[in-house]
Amino acid sequence: MRTVTLLLLLTACSETNRVPSTTPDSGAPSPSTSSTSPAPAPTEPTGELLAFTGSADGKIRVYAVDDAGAWTLRRASDAGKDPSFLAIDAAHRRVIAVDESASRVRSFALDATGALTELGSQPSGGSGPAHVSIDRDGRHAFVANYGGGTVAVFPIADDGTLAPASDVVASGAKSHWAGVNPGGTHLFVPALGVDAIRQYALSNGKLIANGSAALANGAGPRHLVFALDERWAWSIDELAVTVTTFAVANGQLTARSSVSALPAGAGPSTGAEIALHPNGKVLYASTRGFDSIAVFTIETDGTVTRRANVETGAPRPRSFALDPAGTRLYAGNESSGEVVSFPIDDRGDLGTRTRTTDVPSPKFVGLARVR
Repeated sequence: MRTVTLLLLLTACSETNRVPSTTPDSGAPSPSTSSTSPAPAPTEPTGELLAFTGSADGKIRVYAVDDAGAWTLRRASDAGKDPSFLAIDAAHRRVIAVDESASRVRSFALDATGALTELGSQPSGGSGPAHVSIDRDGRHAFVANYGGGTVAVFPIADDGTLAPASDVVASGAKSHWAGVNPGGTHLFVPALGVDAIRQYALSNGKLIANGSAALANGAGPRHLVFALDERWAWSIDELAVTVTTFAVANGQLTARSSVSALPAGAGPSTGAEIALHPNGKVLYASTRGFDSIAVFTIETDGTVTRRANVETGAPRPRSFALDPAGTRLYAGNESSGEVVSFPIDDRGDLGTRTRTTDVPSPKFVGLARVR
């Protein structure tokens, strides 16, 4: 049996700003007194390391990654018009991709060589799907529709095919991400257009509203990542180019503070991706305009301190990912059509940038170990 693990899944001192706290929606379940039990700490997987990219040319490319971090193209598979984000299922057999331009979600069988075979597709439940994730038991996929302002739930059959959406709800203008907490009990949807993160309990393919975490006006939350022990979560805010820290309890987020992801004088920029180092102590975020990977220390209270911005050398670093051991970071420079890599030292700092490969308009970069 093969195992696959995907890691998505990216100066002056920063000023810390207070932001609004969580405001429950009418009818949301009342919070209990205990937090969701955290998922076990991940262990480093075994198997061949593969890299995946999704591009605006309609291709998903799969690369073998050697011990030095170099990529060799294995497969380039047709994936509709615009596979802008990918996810791998918990059963370690399937890849699911949103086809952004076509407003569809597609399922593929994945073999150990990196070959993809399409199993079918469904309408995404709204226009412009921007993100897809899969629950812990591989039974449901969640799609955030940026253009439609919706989130949709898709049951996944045993053969990897997708059923029509079992639920579609209005999650807010420009919904940009949809993912579960480490415990797998709740779904969260950052809605950039309303400066909020919508929260839902999960019940047999249905979504139950569980409040809404408000951010500062104009923040524009885009993507979210959770601490390994689920005590904290952090968003990368596209418009304000900030990282916001949240306390997590009972499937709800409480915003605590936000910190700039940019150095002083950086100029007009936007935030894109956010990722946690496997050691749980360092956070990374990509910034476009001031084209960089921002590096943050996570403090004991969950807040973050920006300690560096490392330039990616070309425009618009959109998606990035770390290898399973946390020894290298790969970033896709969307406008220049390339992936670059950085070694990561024991402290979590990024070393000298190298050019890894040319990829047409890389919108997604991910890594997986397959055997």
